[in-house]
Parts: sequence; structure tokens; C-alpha cells
Amino acid sequence: MSKKKSQLGQFYSINYEYLLSNMKIPDDVEIIIEPFVGNGDLLNFVKNDVRLELYDIDSKISGVITR
Repeated sequence: MSKKKSQLGQFYSINYEYLLSNMKIPDDVEIIIEPFVGNGDLLNFVKNDVRLELYDIDSKISGVITR
């Protein structure tokens, strides 16, 4: 792990299928806030048409996305 990642406490969760395997996004959800977006790997789980608010301490992805 790079020194910068270590200092920021960055850990990337790339195995979203396993991590979120027992979770479901309810159909009535309109906005999802992702406070630790990192590389955006967990966003692959979101299949619903929702507004995404993305934030991270060191992210190139931060912002608002509508799917």
C-alpha cells in the first residue's frame, strides 16, 4: 500500500459481489450517497435508476451522477 493511501486510510473494496451479496436496494430509493467512493467499484452493484452523490477524500469520481 502506498504511503499516501496508508495516511488517508484508503482501502479499496473490489469484490462487491461478495461484500453485497445479501443486500438489495429498495425500489423506492431515489438517492444513494456514497461517502467513500474511491475507484467506484461498489457502484457496479447499483442497477436502479437513482441519483448518486459521490464523495471521497481523494477521488477523481466525486460529484453527482444520475443513472
